Amino acid sequence: MSGIFLSIISGLGFGLFQAINRRAAQNTDPFFATFILLFVSSVVLILISYFSEDLTLLANASPLAFLHFFLAAFIHFFVGWTLFSISQKTVGAARTGVLLGTVPLWGTAIGALFFSEFLSAVIIIGIVLILIGAYIVSSDKTKSANVEIQTGLKASLYGLGTAVCFAGSSIFIRYGLDHLPSPLLGVTFGMTMITIIYAGLLGFQVVRNGKQIQMGENFWLQVAGGILVAVATWWRWIAFELTPIAIVIALSRLSIPTVLILSPFIIGQKLEQVNARVWLGAGVILAGAMILTFS
Repeated sequence: MSGIFLSIISGLGFGLFQAINRRAAQNTDPFFATFILLFVSSVVLILISYFSEDLTLLANASPLAFLHFFLAAFIHFFVGWTLFSISQKTVGAARTGVLLGTVPLWGTAIGALFFSEFLSAVIIIGIVLILIGAYIVSSDKTKSANVEIQTGLKASLYGLGTAVCFAGSSIFIRYGLDHLPSPLLGVTFGMTMITIIYAGLLGFQVVRNGKQIQMGENFWLQVAGGILVAVATWWRWIAFELTPIAIVIALSRLSIPTVLILSPFIIGQKLEQVNARVWLGAGVILAGAMILTFS
């Protein structure tokens, strides 16, 4: 399969995952929901790594590789996915998906700060567009029929924080790949370590509070979401090997319209409130993201 095709289905897969995960995590403790995603994704990636990667790379890798991939996983999965679950519960899947479109903005900022990457006038235009789009979405104060859904800038900070973590993890991914040239083995190791830590923290929470964690009614749908996001991630990594990175990043933004279109059907329009303002913000963010990707 071509890298472009894999990039497309990966972007669509991430959008579908976001809608499914929101439906599955309703009435579920967000920390438990994150753990299920981590556990299922870890199992899937371990199996994929076992059958498709050269495991001797792990035995010969520098300890720095494991440290960097662990730090990348801590930022991306421990902090990022936790904020992602909280954001979906706070502002809904659609708005969270749109706010994740700001990842190229934070990635550009990180490239300038840590890797001395040049900021041209065109890039600045892209940054401004993404900021405007994020403001349009985050400043929306439309009241949802779902009393649990919040709007406004404060409620949007979880989604924006998720985007910062997704971009920030790239620092340590880049460092880790210098010592272990296998993104799949690196992220599998990091995610597995974070899953073990998350399990310990959840167990501690149960013991300390003396009560069980709320699991919700759609446990198997959460499992399906974990499998979907793991496979979509795998496809994206393969695409990076076959296609220029800019094209993969651009096509991954297909997750934004996907989650906007599917959320009202999977979750319900009354609960998600995908209005014209959200679509406008998504369009502006997409435009800015394309400029940053191809500049």
